[in-house]
Amino acid sequence: MDPFENAALDPWSGKSLGEVEKPEGFDAFWHEQEAVQRGEKEPPPDLLAGGEETGKKGKGKGKGKGGKGRRNSRYNVVARPPPRARPSHFVAIRLFSRMIRRNVQQMQQWFIAKNPLFEQCLVPVRRLHSSLLLTAIPPERRGEAQEACHEAGEEIRDFLGDQPVKIVASGISSFNGQILFTRLRTEPHDMLQAIHDALSSAFMRHGFPVLDESAKSWLEEGEEPHDFKAHASFIKVSKAMAHAKSDADKRKFRSLRLASDDLDAWRDVFFGTQICTEFELLDMIGSSRDGYYPCLQLEHFHDRTVMVSEPNLDVSLAAGPVRTAKLRVDQQAGAGLQLSACEAGYLVEELDPWPGQSDLRAGDVIVAIGEELLIGLSEAKVEEEFGKHFENGALTIVGPLELLQQMPLDHVRRAANRLLRPWRDDRGSVGSVGSVLVTSPAGVPRGKRHRFRVTAQEFRPDPLNQPGGDPWANAAAKGYVYPEYTGWGTKFKKRKATVVDSSRFLSKPKAVHVDEHGFFENKELTKVHQRLHQSLRRANSQEKVLSIIKEEKGLLSTSNRVVALTRLASLDRSAECTRDPRVDELLKDLLEDLEAIEESQVTLPPPTMASLALGMARLGLRHPEIFRCLGQVVRRSGLWSFADNEAASLLEGFSRARRCDEVLFQEASRLIMARMDWMEPKALTTMMTAFACANLAIETLFFAVGDCVLRRIEHGEAWSLRPLAELADAFARVRMRHALLLDVVPGRCEKAIPSVEALVLLFSAYVDSRQGFGPAELRDALARQLLERQGELSATLMRRLLQAAARARWPSHALLEAASQVALREPSTFEIDAMFDCFLQLRVVPPADFPISAEKKKQREERLKAREERQRRWKEKQGEGAEGEVEALEEASLPDHALRTCRLRVERDVGAGLDTSSVVSRYKAPEVVVKEA
Repeated sequence: MDPFENAALDPWSGKSLGEVEKPEGFDAFWHEQEAVQRGEKEPPPDLLAGGEETGKKGKGKGKGKGGKGRRNSRYNVVARPPPRARPSHFVAIRLFSRMIRRNVQQMQQWFIAKNPLFEQCLVPVRRLHSSLLLTAIPPERRGEAQEACHEAGEEIRDFLGDQPVKIVASGISSFNGQILFTRLRTEPHDMLQAIHDALSSAFMRHGFPVLDESAKSWLEEGEEPHDFKAHASFIKVSKAMAHAKSDADKRKFRSLRLASDDLDAWRDVFFGTQICTEFELLDMIGSSRDGYYPCLQLEHFHDRTVMVSEPNLDVSLAAGPVRTAKLRVDQQAGAGLQLSACEAGYLVEELDPWPGQSDLRAGDVIVAIGEELLIGLSEAKVEEEFGKHFENGALTIVGPLELLQQMPLDHVRRAANRLLRPWRDDRGSVGSVGSVLVTSPAGVPRGKRHRFRVTAQEFRPDPLNQPGGDPWANAAAKGYVYPEYTGWGTKFKKRKATVVDSSRFLSKPKAVHVDEHGFFENKELTKVHQRLHQSLRRANSQEKVLSIIKEEKGLLSTSNRVVALTRLASLDRSAECTRDPRVDELLKDLLEDLEAIEESQVTLPPPTMASLALGMARLGLRHPEIFRCLGQVVRRSGLWSFADNEAASLLEGFSRARRCDEVLFQEASRLIMARMDWMEPKALTTMMTAFACANLAIETLFFAVGDCVLRRIEHGEAWSLRPLAELADAFARVRMRHALLLDVVPGRCEKAIPSVEALVLLFSAYVDSRQGFGPAELRDALARQLLERQGELSATLMRRLLQAAARARWPSHALLEAASQVALREPSTFEIDAMFDCFLQLRVVPPADFPISAEKKKQREERLKAREERQRRWKEKQGEGAEGEVEALEEASLPDHALRTCRLRVERDVGAGLDTSSVVSRYKAPEVVVKEA
C-alpha cells in the first residue's frame, strides 16, 4: 500500500501531502519492496551490502564527488558492524595493603547506608586491584601470552633497577555515576604509564590485542599506547545488573546512580599507600582459593628483594651531575645551612647538627628549588626565589661544587631541566593530598626515572639527548664515572658573597594553640569526618562520646578516634570509662590503624600524634603496642616537624604513660637545645618536666636550659613564678643543683605572691629538706601558706601535695588533716584513692572521717589480715622446737658473712632515717634504744 495514498501526512517529513512531493524514484523503490515481500523477487545485492555497488563511498548529500548513485541511500539497509571482541584476560597489580582495604570497606559501608541496593554492587576487597592492561587470549595461545608477559617483565626490571614501586591511592571518581573508583598514582610519577607502555608493546609484538581504556577500542597495529590513568574500582552497578534475576531488578539497578553530593563528601579522601613487588597475568573467569582471580603468570618488578633503607621512602633521582634532595626545615631554627650565592645558585658552606640534612653535604650547590632554577641569577634574585619556596619538604636539585665547576652553566641547566620537566608537566594531575586517615610525606620526587640512569654512582647516555649534544653523556658513554675534563668551560666559579643563615628565609609560622582539653587545630578534608569531628567535640558527657563511637564505628578515621580519646579525657579524669567495652573496641581499631600506617610507611599529622599520646596518658591507658607504633610513626615524620606545643604534649603523654622511648627523648633533647632561646616558657617547662618524670637526668641539657632561662631573665624577659616553680620542681626531681633552683626561685618566692598552683609546685621542689635545695625554713613557710589558703586547694592539688610529701617522707600532721577536709569537700574517687595510697606510703593511719572508697577499704582490710596471718605463722614456726634449736645454734659457729660491722649516720634534724620494729630473735642481745639527738 502506498503510504501517500489517502494520507494527510508525510511519514518521513512530518508535513501534509499538500506541502511535499514524493521523492524522486520513490514509486520504483516502493513497487520493488512490495515484490520482495510477496516473494516474487529476490532482494537486490545493493540492499544487502548497504548500497556499496559503486565501490566508492559517497560524500555529502548525494552531490559532489562520489555522490552519484547515493541519492536514495536513505532507503538502503545498513549492514550490522562485526561484533567487538571482549577482553578475557588482564594484567594487574594486586592491592593488599591493610590500610587501603580498611578504608575501601569503610567507603563501601557508607554508601550501603545511603542506599541498601549498593550492597549487591560491591567489589570484594580480596579482589581489589589496579589493571595495567586488558587483552583477549584464546585458550590455545596461553603459552604465548605467558611468554609475552615474561618479556615485558624483563624490560620493566631493566628500567626500574633497584627503585621501589610505591602506589598512592587518593581521591574518588566515578564512570557515569555507576562505577566508583579511587585514583592511583606512583612515586615517582608516571611509573605506571611506563609499565603500561612496556606491557602493551610486548603483547602487541606477539599478536595479542590491547584494549585502550581511554577510547574503549582496540589499538591498531603499530599504534602507540595512549595516556594511562590507573584506578581501582570498588563499586560496580554493572555487577549487580549481571546477576539480576528479573527484568524488574535490572531496571531498578539501571536507574541506580551515585549522587554528586555523596562524591563531593569524599572527593579528597586518602586511602593509603602500598609498596608493590609483583604483577600478574590474570583470567577474568573463575576464582582462586583465596577469592582472587586465577593467575596465569606472575612477574616481579625486581630481580632481587629491594630493601628500602630510608623510612620515608623518598627516592633520590639523578640526571647527569645533579640529583634531587629534600630540605628538612625546623619551624624556628630553619634548615641549619650556611649559604653563599654563586652563579649556579646557593653554595652550602656549613651544615648545623640541627635539624640535620640527610640529602645535603657541605660543598653542594643548590641549583633549583621547587620548580625554579637559580642558575645565572643575581644574588638578590637568588635570595628572593629561594625564600619563596623555602619550606619543610621542599624539593631541591643539587650537585657537588667541584664537579659542577668543570662544566658550562648551560650543561648544568640542561641536566636540572631534565629533572624539573616531569614536575612542570604534572601540574594538572592529582598531587599529594592531605588525608583523613594519614598524611603522605610531603614533597616526594616525581621524576620520570625510567628515562635516565637510576643511580648516582654511574651514568649512562641520556636517551633524551641528541648524539653529541651533552659532553657529560658522551663521557659517560665512554665509561668515565666522574670525568675530570677542564675544557668544558670555566664560567661556573664561586664568587664572593655574603654568607647567610637559612633561618632568615623562615616565614612567620602560624601559632599552634592547644586548649585546656588537649585539642589542636586539625581540619579534616572530607565533609563526613568534619561532621564526626564536630559531633565528638560537642559531646557533653562520656556516655555521649561512647555512643557516637559505637554508632559511627564504620566511619571513624584515625583522627576521629584520637578526638574521641581526647574528649573522654577532658570530660572526667576518672578511669571508669576505660573499663567500657566500647573503649576496648576503639583501642583495637586504633591499633590496627597505626599498624597499617606503619606498614604503609606513611605518617600522621603532628597535632594528631600529640593529642593521641596526651589523651591516652590522661586516661591512664598505658597500651604498650599503641605507644610503640606511635613512636615509630613519630620517628618517621621527625620530631623537628612538630611545633613547640605539639612536641611538649607528645613528651608529656609518653612521660605520663611511663613509656620512655629512648630515641624519641634523645631527639627531643636536640630539639630543646636548638629552640630553647626562643621557646615559650610553658612549652619549655612542660618538656623539662617530662624529662624529669621519665627520670632522664641529662646533666648537659638541664644546665643548658637553666643557663638559658637565667640569660633570658637578665635580658628583661617576663617570667612569672608559675613556670619557674615548675622548672624548679623538674630540677629537684633529677637532683640538678643549678642556680635557678638554689638561688633564683627562692629569691622570687619572697618578692611575689604565688598562685596556689605555683605554691604546690614550689612545695614539691623544696619539700625534701635533706637535699638542701633552698633555705632551711622554706619548706615550713610554704606549708603555712598552703594551710592559710586551704579553701583554694582542689582535690587534684591536694593529691599532688601528698605525693610530694610521700616522696620526701615528711608526714606533716597539719597537711594530712587538711587533706581529709579537702577530700570531704570534693569526693573525687580517683583523687581520694591516690591520697589514700600516699597515707599508706607515709605509714600513717588516715583520719577517721577520711572518705575511703569501699574498694580501697576492702584492699586495706585484706592487707591487714594477710599481715596478721604472716605474723601468726612466724610465731608458730619459732615456737616449735625452739629449745633444741637454740642449743644447737649455740654450739655451732656462725659463718663470717652472717654479721658485719657498719656505721650509723644520724642527722641533727631528721635522725637516722630508719623505720625499725622488734622481732623475736633466737639470740639474747642487749636492747638497743635509738634516741633523736
